[in-house]
Amino acid sequence: MHPNIRRIVFAIILIVWLVSLAQPVAVTQRGTPYDGFAIGFIGPLGMLIGHFGWWANLWLPVAVIRGWRGSAQRTKRPAIDLTIGIVLLLLTINSLFWKDILTDAGSDPIVRYGIGYHLWLAAVAGAGIATLYERIRRKAP
Repeated sequence: MHPNIRRIVFAIILIVWLVSLAQPVAVTQRGTPYDGFAIGFIGPLGMLIGHFGWWANLWLPVAVIRGWRGSAQRTKRPAIDLTIGIVLLLLTINSLFWKDILTDAGSDPIVRYGIGYHLWLAAVAGAGIATLYERIRRKAP
């Protein structure tokens, strides 16, 4: 991928991810709406019920920085890109099974997903795919 196109792709991924954080993500059965920032704060609690998707918020900036830098950084440790890409895609898949939000009153089922959820999924999956594409294209050992 041409360096300018690569940078544009990773910039779009970063912008979509940042926009998703300010958008409505989910509405629960009790009628409580959650935006991306709220989910960002309570996201680590998802580990208690087997939802690990929140951790993509830590991996995505790493993928964007490495993607933005390009081949100079990739040639030193190409296995890192492979790991980042696979982890992001696995976290995306895990997020597809997100069905409830932990609250102080217990688990609250999600009845509707907002645009923030879909933008977040697109950004995380896009970062994973773009990172793997760059890694495969380089054919590094």
